[in-house]
Amino acid sequence: MRTPDGVQLIGFADDLMALIEAKTIQELEGKANTTLAAIVQLGSKRKLYINPNKTAAVSFTRKLNYNNPRIIVNGIDIPMVDHFRYLGVIIDRNLNWHTHIKHVTAKAIQFTNQISRISKIRWGFNSRQLKHIQSWTNLTAICLN
Repeated sequence: MRTPDGVQLIGFADDLMALIEAKTIQELEGKANTTLAAIVQLGSKRKLYINPNKTAAVSFTRKLNYNNPRIIVNGIDIPMVDHFRYLGVIIDRNLNWHTHIKHVTAKAIQFTNQISRISKIRWGFNSRQLKHIQSWTNLTAICLN
């Protein structure tokens, strides 16, 4: 599929992300809406449909004052969000890892708490087994989330 200059499509399985570079909001809206219309048209030929309710947009800009672009899929406005999840990684508008790290840390704490509930002093896993399980679950939380 041909895209306008400054547009890059990244896809994996049924997930698709469009990276769009523009100097003005009007240019961004034009490129985004043209690209999304082409994706919708190509997808419908292959019986693949975009769910506008599962679609979001993020602006990566250093400008303090800017208007959000109006991006439309199938006649529905796409909301602008502060962060989104793509292939298990949370990407935020500042392009830092704070939101993702906070999510992974909370998940690791949740795993640790669940393990501690199944282990007591007089019954359950011994300390060596617990250490192995905890390191595996924390590593899993970091790798898969």
